[in-house]
Amino acid sequence: MIQNIIQIATPEPSGQIKKGFAETCYSTAGLPYNMAGRIIGPRGCTVKAIQLLCGCGIELNFIKYNLLLIQIFVEPDYESIVKFKIWKAFQLIYCLLRMDPSGKDMVQAIQSDDFKFYESQVEIITKFFIIQQHYHSDINDVSAVSNNHYSVGERFSVEMLKVLEKQMLTSHMNNLLALPMFHDIFSIPPPAACGRVTNGYAKKIYSLLDFPFNIAGKIIGPRGLTVKVIQTVCGCRIRLRWKEVNALQVEVFVERDFESIVNFKLWRAFECINCLLKSFFSDEDMVNAIQLKDLKFYATRAEMLKVHFPVNLSGADLLNAPLNEKNSFITVEFANIDTAAEHSSSSATCTNWRN
Repeated sequence: MIQNIIQIATPEPSGQIKKGFAETCYSTAGLPYNMAGRIIGPRGCTVKAIQLLCGCGIELNFIKYNLLLIQIFVEPDYESIVKFKIWKAFQLIYCLLRMDPSGKDMVQAIQSDDFKFYESQVEIITKFFIIQQHYHSDINDVSAVSNNHYSVGERFSVEMLKVLEKQMLTSHMNNLLALPMFHDIFSIPPPAACGRVTNGYAKKIYSLLDFPFNIAGKIIGPRGLTVKVIQTVCGCRIRLRWKEVNALQVEVFVERDFESIVNFKLWRAFECINCLLKSFFSDEDMVNAIQLKDLKFYATRAEMLKVHFPVNLSGADLLNAPLNEKNSFITVEFANIDTAAEHSSSSATCTNWRN
């Protein structure tokens, strides 16, 4: 029923260019399911799919206890296109709410499978990290969950990867900060606020020839987790720039604050980076052990999602690359050294960082 609607071709552009708006009310009395939950779907997947397919925005509001108002919004386009998008959106909603004459509720069947899968994956992720993840389901029972078969797989995969990465960032942070070398850095309290209010900027160049490993990869970490941790705990932004073939320039930016605080944040960020780059024997390199563990777990879960939902997950195919290869961190952009600095020297504390 849904495929027949999707296959209808968009009409030729005609009429004025204008926004689109339409609304209708549905009575929820006597229905064997939760109407709002059926339209929204688990984690909002169904309503997002309709919006994506129809090029519109959808709002649901209860104007009375058993009366649901559905509003459709369309961005400016030719009048014929706008009307078609509104019509298609309402047709898809109608299909979701219609009961099959055979008595089989295929929508509910898809709902149940997807809802159970989502719940099971959140449970697996939570157990692995032993962290309580407060997520919400859009509904409280399976009969109120809805979905469809054309783009929901991708929606679920993206949602699950978001949950996974959020859990991993917290876990990665806890694991790194538990290491003695980081504990020493963060045991030092920030100084009293003094000096003028300014932006902060500092840079340091590292030679790749001085290290037996890929220093960019070590700083960035799997899926960018390590550099995100440093940015979060130090209150800064970090950018890596290849100055030469064997020279990596690390730049740290701090938003406006008192000069003493800015300098402290810059110092702390580079202390963390220097700790990451300390050389150890392979069995003593706890940073590498943590990064490898998190990379392996992410790759395993992402592969499982791809098997269950055979869609293209950006970056997931490269997750099995070893940490010493640059292409395992393609999610981080290395800026061109010739690009102008983001912070003007007239309004920022600029430092060439040296040990």
